[in-house]
Amino acid sequence: CYGSDLKNLVYVGNVAIMDPIRNEVPETVHTLHQNSIRLVMITGDSKNIAVSIGHKLGFHGPNNVAISGDMIDNMTDQGLCDMMMNVSIVYRSSPRHKMKVIKALQKRKKYATLR
Repeated sequence: CYGSDLKNLVYVGNVAIMDPIRNEVPETVHTLHQNSIRLVMITGDSKNIAVSIGHKLGFHGPNNVAISGDMIDNMTDQGLCDMMMNVSIVYRSSPRHKMKVIKALQKRKKYATLR
């Protein structure tokens, strides 16, 4: 926008910025799936962005669930543990949420790692 004051602004346009998926990621996701390794993406991104990336990479489908950091805050440890079997994306999360997810997976006797 430009103009002499806030009441006389002229709209110029929108700008969109996209952080592209790294070149090696699609092949890595494919290799994980071939070896029956389940992937959970934990990100600070919005739900729409996170789900879009999950679809593009092929690990988030109609039977998967995306949960937010706020949802984790409102769950019991057991509730999160039970839900993690269907979760493929955790969005709007913090490092604290990452640790809760790791602990929930480990409680279910699943190996978990962060990258």
